[in-house]
Amino acid sequence: MKLVATNIDQSSDPISDVAQPFVGEYEWLEDDGPFFDFESLVLHEDGTFDAMVDAKLVNPAVRTFGTARCVLPETGVWNAYVVGDRTKIRIRPTTSKARVYEGSIERDIVIFARRGGRVVLSSLPAIQPSALEVA
Repeated sequence: MKLVATNIDQSSDPISDVAQPFVGEYEWLEDDGPFFDFESLVLHEDGTFDAMVDAKLVNPAVRTFGTARCVLPETGVWNAYVVGDRTKIRIRPTTSKARVYEGSIERDIVIFARRGGRVVLSSLPAIQPSALEVA
């Protein structure tokens, strides 16, 4: 018997209307609060994401010491939905099981919380072409 590997399409259905405001590029800044899960996160409109996350989320065997922080890349699909009066963000990586965060947006930051942890991510400004590049 020959096993054939198939490439599982990680794209999702179009994101929900609830998810639309979360689309963007975000990064964790030390001034925003303690590190939790994400160092950076890009939520794409097509329902995919790219992130740099706590290495233990990708590989539980990773060990860190003291205040050292180790991050690894993570990709997958995401979406948002509402339960009662709370917005839930579902992150489904290609390498591990899905995580569900309670999400909120305040001005130019997003806040994700789960299992007693919380991360504040600052929005990265969109890079606009300079007048010299356009000319």
